[in-house]
This record gives sequence, C-alpha cells and structure tokens, in this order.
Amino acid sequence: MDDWNMYNRECVSWAAFNIARHGRSAANYGDAKYWDDNARNHGFRVDSTPTTGAIAQTDNGRYGHVAIVDSVHGNTVTVEDYNWNGDGHYLVHDVSTSSFRYIHFYA
Repeated sequence: MDDWNMYNRECVSWAAFNIARHGRSAANYGDAKYWDDNARNHGFRVDSTPTTGAIAQTDNGRYGHVAIVDSVHGNTVTVEDYNWNGDGHYLVHDVSTSSFRYIHFYA
C-alpha cells in the first residue's frame, strides 16, 4: 500500500501521488469508479471538460480508471496513467475526450 492507502502501480496510486504534489488529497478515495462521487462530495468540480492537470475518470470496467490529463487536442486528450492495459505499467496515450469525466482538484 502507498501513502494514500492505495495499491502501488495502479491508476489510483499514480493519480493520488500527483494530486498530493499539488497540495490536495485523494486519500482513501477507493477504486477509480468512486472518484467522481468522492470528489464531488468533497467540493471539487466534476464535469465533461478536460483541462491540463485534471483527473480523467471513468466507471468502466470492474474498478473504473483514472488518469492525469497531460494535454487537450480538440476531441482528444493525452493522458498519463498506470495499469491502462492491466499490466501495471506507466503509459502516455491519447483517448477521446468523451471517454472520461474530469475532476478538477486544482483548477
């Protein structure tokens, strides 16, 4: 377990680490599928508008997924994450903006 009570090399650990670097906390937010609800309950804006640094979140799959928005290019976002393919590896890749909702922890 990491400092945020999440498993290492998982998407949630990577996102929580980056949020903490900006002076915020997502500690104990649980599986990625709960992050949008938990963030909303803590007063953070959650919407369909990607911005650099926002957390991209989806409920898809068993646990959901979170990633960090690196950049926005029209209908595509470049995200950084861990475990996108279920292999525990870091990845930078492009996805459709409509694939996620966006949590604005520091915007």
